[in-house]
Amino acid sequence: MFMRLLCDNLLLQSTSQGAPGIEQVKWMKPVLAGDTLTASMTVLSKRVSAKRPNLGFITSTAKMVNQRGEQVFELQNTGMFLTREGASA
Repeated sequence: MFMRLLCDNLLLQSTSQGAPGIEQVKWMKPVLAGDTLTASMTVLSKRVSAKRPNLGFITSTAKMVNQRGEQVFELQNTGMFLTREGASA
């Protein structure tokens, strides 16, 4: 569910170049049939690649909450995106 929300609402309309991996995934509570889930993401840091200056890395954390406001999921990962200069080239 989270990956579908992430792809549909961010990655497919971006300059995403993939990800080197996921650092952490936590499931805090079970997700049950009929639950309504809401996801949010916060960018923690960004940096430009030393070897490829047209590529940037972001570290982000994401969470999902159910309809009762209970956090059910947390993820931290790094994503690779073209920089503005890289995207316009």
